[in-house]
Amino acid sequence: MPECLPLLLALLLLQLPIVVPAHSFIINVGIAVGEVGRCSEMGDAHRGHQLFANKLATDEGAMQVVDRDGTRHRILFNYTRYDDECDQQKHEALLNRLINQDNVHFLFGSTPVFAQSESEMANDAQRLIYHCCVGPDVLYEQDMKYVFGIQTSNKKYSLDSLKSMALAGNVKRLYIFSLEDNIFTSSTCKAGHEYATGVLSQLAPDFEVVKYRKYTTEEASADPNFFVGLVDQAINAKADAILGCDFKDPGVEVTKLLADREYYLKALWLTVAPAHEDYVPMLGIEASENALTAGQWHPAMGYADAYFGTTADYNAEFEQAFGSQPSYVAAGATATSYSLAVAIQEAFQLCSFPESDFSANELLYDESIVKCEDQLGRPLPGNGYDSIRNSLSRQQLTTFFGEVEFNRYRRNVAKAAATTQVHSGVIEAVLPLEFSNKALVMPIPKPITDAPDSGPEKVGSLQEEAFIVVVVVVVGSVLLVCLSGLTFLWWHKHQRSMQNTHLVISPDDLKIIHLPVRRWDGITYESGKAIYRNALVSLDPLTEVRLSGWDKGMASGVLARRRTRTSDMGEDFLTDGCSMKSKRTVTIAIGPADIQGDIIPFFGHPPSETPPHQLAHSLPASTPKVVQFKPVSKDAIDLSMSGQDLEDPHSPLGNGGDIEQGIAGSNGGDIMQGEAEDLPCSAPSLFSGKTASSAQEPIGTDNLTKTLTKSQVLKLLWRSKHLQHPNIVPAIGVVWSLPPLAPSIPVLVRECQELGSLTEVMENKTMELDAVKQTDIAKDIAQALAYLHAQENPRLKPVLQPYLSSVMLNRYSRAKLCVPLPSLEDVLVSKGAAIPCCGEPKEDLHAAKKKPDCGELDECVHDNLLGPVRDEELEDVLKFGEGLAYMLTIEPDTSTSEKSEAPARIKRSHSQFFVKGSSLCHLQFKEIQAVYGHGLASLLAQCCATEKHDRPSFTQIFSQLEAMAPEIIHMATQAHQEEGISRPPSFAKKPAVDELLYELFPSQVADALKSGRHPDPEPYSEVSLFFSDVCGYTNICSSLQPPQVMDMLHRLYSRFDALAQELCLFKVETVGDAYLCVPHG
Repeated sequence: MPECLPLLLALLLLQLPIVVPAHSFIINVGIAVGEVGRCSEMGDAHRGHQLFANKLATDEGAMQVVDRDGTRHRILFNYTRYDDECDQQKHEALLNRLINQDNVHFLFGSTPVFAQSESEMANDAQRLIYHCCVGPDVLYEQDMKYVFGIQTSNKKYSLDSLKSMALAGNVKRLYIFSLEDNIFTSSTCKAGHEYATGVLSQLAPDFEVVKYRKYTTEEASADPNFFVGLVDQAINAKADAILGCDFKDPGVEVTKLLADREYYLKALWLTVAPAHEDYVPMLGIEASENALTAGQWHPAMGYADAYFGTTADYNAEFEQAFGSQPSYVAAGATATSYSLAVAIQEAFQLCSFPESDFSANELLYDESIVKCEDQLGRPLPGNGYDSIRNSLSRQQLTTFFGEVEFNRYRRNVAKAAATTQVHSGVIEAVLPLEFSNKALVMPIPKPITDAPDSGPEKVGSLQEEAFIVVVVVVVGSVLLVCLSGLTFLWWHKHQRSMQNTHLVISPDDLKIIHLPVRRWDGITYESGKAIYRNALVSLDPLTEVRLSGWDKGMASGVLARRRTRTSDMGEDFLTDGCSMKSKRTVTIAIGPADIQGDIIPFFGHPPSETPPHQLAHSLPASTPKVVQFKPVSKDAIDLSMSGQDLEDPHSPLGNGGDIEQGIAGSNGGDIMQGEAEDLPCSAPSLFSGKTASSAQEPIGTDNLTKTLTKSQVLKLLWRSKHLQHPNIVPAIGVVWSLPPLAPSIPVLVRECQELGSLTEVMENKTMELDAVKQTDIAKDIAQALAYLHAQENPRLKPVLQPYLSSVMLNRYSRAKLCVPLPSLEDVLVSKGAAIPCCGEPKEDLHAAKKKPDCGELDECVHDNLLGPVRDEELEDVLKFGEGLAYMLTIEPDTSTSEKSEAPARIKRSHSQFFVKGSSLCHLQFKEIQAVYGHGLASLLAQCCATEKHDRPSFTQIFSQLEAMAPEIIHMATQAHQEEGISRPPSFAKKPAVDELLYELFPSQVADALKSGRHPDPEPYSEVSLFFSDVCGYTNICSSLQPPQVMDMLHRLYSRFDALAQELCLFKVETVGDAYLCVPHG
């Protein structure tokens, strides 16, 4: 019976399902590196690469390529290492063996000693070599396209330490020694020497370099007492600090010689040696204490990634594998391997592979094996190896080692180096301060020496030392108080002077193109334009603030007039999807009196298809004096607002009271009617992001402005000017008075954005916002708001304006956000200067009011994605969701064409109008879901959640938009194709204004120019060109009259043009008798 058990087990195993990846990419990687002599620290590089290769082979650390078809292919590294014993000739021979015999696909760089030669060999063989431990810029600036490096530049290694020596360490005499036949050591000390003799000599005139000793490896090896003489030379020069650029063994020897001679230094900075794990054990704690070095990595730096976790996690994993703590060399090597694997993973995401097995060589070098396309479905040229190299070139990756992003020379420029110092036998990070875990010790404390004990002398009842301490403390305290007061006064005066110099702009310095123009509402302005210092700028009146000292009587001309009328209502009046019953009285502001054209502003919810900047144009040409809205009943309701005793808590008009029918103007007159049942989805408010229900007082200048001094305006502007982000419109300065504007309204000067505001572009019929642009705009706005709400000093109030009206577009159709100054008012409050307000802030009804249910709809979103997020950010999230939904569902004017009823005009007489738990219209949700995908629709529903703490943060919004961008573009493109929009523009019917554009340029170029984009170059593998000339044209011209020649050419080219159009050809040009045309691409 026992002999049958193996057979039974085999049969049982045959019944179990086995899951095997479709294919495994076995990539050959290799390195030639020793760990003796000058290469002693490089043993950790081998262990770092080995750690990643081993983890990649485990189930826990498996990485896979998911191709375009969703098939998974596992990545494995076949890692080979040869020991070159730190010998140049042997290293080159082993590297040649890796390339030609072992067929290694990717090489890892070794020590900086051999960096130049191995980079040249790899580049000549067209093998990508990735350096973990080479920092010199000289190597990368040779622009060898197969050479990459993960380290930051070594030229910055010593700069922070030198600055501390000169400015804080009281160092006067600096001694520098450098190994010159190595790129790393020579360039590091050369940069330090230039910085010390240049910048620092000006900042600290007493600081000087007493000696810059340069030597070669041959010189140091030939003399056994070479470093003894070097240390004696530094002592004889009376140096109080040493900067040394060499490797581990020389650094250890110099430190030991200084300790043996008991020579006191205020600072000792060495490359490589103090960072090595053997440095302290070899010298002892006392001799190695406070030694400085610069490293690429330290466990206290606080980086993390999804693969290894935090730096502490990597530290524990390395120690478990090899029994020792990893150095920055080991961490850099592991990060290099991880970065390469991620590049391979991302290179083939948009590729398809054959079902049959294929080797790694075929994957990398055979173009017929892999078929890759971009997101628009266009084939990508090159083989798999080129795809990996290009993927690595554009990589932006966060690892436990730090940020990885390459410049045009393919060296990492995103990572910052760390200055470390030995503290009680432990290497600690001390500079820069943002990731230091210990304070820098400089100057090094002098050793304590024993002195003969003599009895302490006394002054009165105090010992002499105690008396001196008391006197110094008292006098010092008085002087410190006086100095602090004088310093504060000087600083305050200097700050005001500096702000005036940098921020206040004279009108004489502006070359006005056109002045700001007051909009229909009588309060806001359309931006003006001017030239300031040869740059185009925008002029934006700050209507939200008023300068103190301005005569308030001047505001009487803009106070609203109110008319109140009363009537009974027998039926419900539907507003915002809710009903209002019985008799009500409402008051609404109908001024200001000085509005040009007597256009009556609408303070409430304008139709979502009519944004604020066009609402005035939607009124009849004959200016209405009364505006009426009909309820569901046949009896018309005249609305005027009085805000005294509104009772309906759900009404957008107030919190209770009576509704009186009609909005009365100053003189009565015409009536404009609209059906209440046709009112649009709930739209953002025109002013301050509030609904009309929050305006219980007449709306006039005093309700919309804050009174500030010029000093307070400058403080707000100074803070705004320092908000640096690529998606924020930079503030340049302020003009206190710009005739003919009111003297109380300062004018903000900002960088001009060429395409203007987003709301204007959305209504521009000649400017198309396709899915790519809309996605980029949404991501730009989310990035800007994530940055703004991450500010701590001060914390910003809500920034976003309704309808995204504060969003501007530059010439590349990228969004930039204008930051209103009142959102920065914590700058003043935090310093005790509260901003006077005309009224208490009103309750945010978006957070308090419950929207009607949408029934049991699957699309309703209730998932809480957030931890604690500030209320200010959540308010902006709501405006972002409403504004983005408006942008995605807005339709052009339908007055001249027959269209189906727009989503924004859907009747709202049923509670299903809103998505459950959200203020997003249900039909808006459906349209966005159909055109852009369920992911974006769900995200907007979350942004518009009625419970504010259910809304996501802008960081989460940006991450989700980034992830779903391909789906949005794909869905939108597919939806447009189904509607016939994707038909080739050259054959589509175009307006007359476009005919000239399409005659001058090919259709692809004309489409790009029309939508505001720069045309992209397109490669063609085969091109056909048609040239023709009239034979004997010169003789014909000499024998015929000019009209006859013109008639001949006209008849000939008319035939050619007809044939070109019939055969889909594009006529490039005609020159005399020459005719040139090409086929459409």
